[in-house]
Amino acid sequence: MIRFLALMAVGLGLTTAPLAAQPAQDESDAYESAAFQAFLESEFANRLRREALQRSMVLHQPGCVEVPTFSVRRTWPVSPIVMSEGDVAPTQGMWRERLSSTACEETVIENVVHTFTGDGQRTFLLVRGRTEASLETQLTLINDARDAAAADDSAMGCDIIRFTDTYVTGSYNDGRWQERWIADACGDEIGLNVLFEPGVGPEPTYTISGAR
Repeated sequence: MIRFLALMAVGLGLTTAPLAAQPAQDESDAYESAAFQAFLESEFANRLRREALQRSMVLHQPGCVEVPTFSVRRTWPVSPIVMSEGDVAPTQGMWRERLSSTACEETVIENVVHTFTGDGQRTFLLVRGRTEASLETQLTLINDARDAAAADDSAMGCDIIRFTDTYVTGSYNDGRWQERWIADACGDEIGLNVLFEPGVGPEPTYTISGAR
């Protein structure tokens, strides 16, 4: 799914805005119209979120059959939203959301990407947690992080490695920051340290280390 989203972003000519090392406040009021704000608060938008969360539960909580409750923690753009007064939903655009989701007494942080094009709408799941990596960086990092986790001895023989949490562990005045990415390898937990540093372009470079 991550690979498909990367191909879609390239095909649509979409670019991503870099995220700061420090977690930002909700930016939704600052960059979109009243019509889009109304859409974000609509039952239509909530249904898209709920469906995405239920797909995540199939992977992470297969024994849970509860309908998740959730709140929107943050919304920020990937590409411009095209929406006019009176529209039910956008006709074009891509944005990310961070959701706090609870089901079966477990609360997690989920990250999703919504895309609207002339061909319809899709919602994609990213890694869980509070990672501050941009969408473009995640699309590259996820494969490298999975390879790093798979190289751990405890992952030997495991075909499915999924990331259950990500969070910032340190930030620095020179634009660097560090995150911890937690992988599940068939029931074994593997922790990776990811150091982000300023790159030559808008996206940072990263170094993965510290399995376990």
